Amino acid sequence: MAEGAPVVIDMDAEERVELSNHPDVSADTCMCTPLEIPLFCCLYAFTVDPANKDVQLFCGKYTGTISEPGCYCRNALCVERRRMNVTIKTIDLENTKIIDGRGNPLIVSGIVAYQIVEPRRAALDVDNPDTFVRNQAPPVLKRIVSKFPYESDDPDEKTLRSSPGDINNMLLNNLQERVSQAGVKVHNFQINELSYAPEIAAAMLKKQQAEALLQARRKIVQGACGIAKLVRDDLGSEMTQADRAQLAANLMVVLVSDKDAVPTVSL
Repeated sequence: MAEGAPVVIDMDAEERVELSNHPDVSADTCMCTPLEIPLFCCLYAFTVDPANKDVQLFCGKYTGTISEPGCYCRNALCVERRRMNVTIKTIDLENTKIIDGRGNPLIVSGIVAYQIVEPRRAALDVDNPDTFVRNQAPPVLKRIVSKFPYESDDPDEKTLRSSPGDINNMLLNNLQERVSQAGVKVHNFQINELSYAPEIAAAMLKKQQAEALLQARRKIVQGACGIAKLVRDDLGSEMTQADRAQLAANLMVVLVSDKDAVPTVSL
């Protein structure tokens, strides 16, 4: 028997057989000891792609995060893997009825773009980071929208229509404060749809039409006054005070009227 050659014992025959000289064993045969077999069976291989990161737990204790893409081999006993998707995701918030700063019901929807930047916190501090963000976004939308009116006559007052950039920044900052504990970064939170609720939409449309008509009339009157003053100044030296007043009145009627003037000649 060669020195150091592996042997196998036939328990029935109770004789030692040298494996190197055995006719049924080739030189390429891989032999494992009884201790190595269960250890080899406990290993498993897995891959990590660029869009994900693996949070590793051993016996319930955090041991690290695999961030680099590739193929890995780990012990399967008492090891738990939690895969976190780190790509940018979006949430489309459904239409919600919200009362604005002046008590008018509005229909508002929003879009949130976010990304997991801390896989450990996303895996261990919350049950599901995606659900967590989805549940936190609607309350933020309601709270911010309810602080401002839909529109205002004061040009210096912030409104939902005139200051969308400022409103969106407030939405983003408020949501970021709520979801930071989940390892999430909010990239964008903006209002998608904004309109009056159906029950007051018709009344508000009439109000908007009336305000637009008043603004248009104001412009017309200002222009008519300018024209009448110009005519009066040009013809002032040739007309009496009463004639100038009558001419100004006639010009104002013609210029301000919403219908075409019909000339009449006195006989």
